[in-house]
Amino acid sequence: MPEWQSSGLSSDIIDKLCSVFERFSQINSVILYGSRAKGTFKMGSDIDLTVVLNPSIKPTLNLRHQISMALDDLNLIYFIDLSLFEEIENEDLIEHIDRVGSTIYEKNN
Repeated sequence: MPEWQSSGLSSDIIDKLCSVFERFSQINSVILYGSRAKGTFKMGSDIDLTVVLNPSIKPTLNLRHQISMALDDLNLIYFIDLSLFEEIENEDLIEHIDRVGSTIYEKNN
């Protein structure tokens, strides 16, 4: 059973999210974290996602914007809080992602 199954997100929603990530060659993986990864979400909880880029790619505001817009085009009923892992400076947040994060997408090499 995938770790994300306790997130309250259907496999259909995960598949839709992954279909967006597959379109970006810069993305290595995507990690779900926060209340949905911990299984403590409530109805209407957002989806916290962090994108891990290919090491040769420099994170840019434009790239994050492009990914966000593509996710918005899915018209999901959830708000998606998107970050690029390489841009996170908060050590507590990095530790949280490492501890409870669940990989929902990984690029096929």
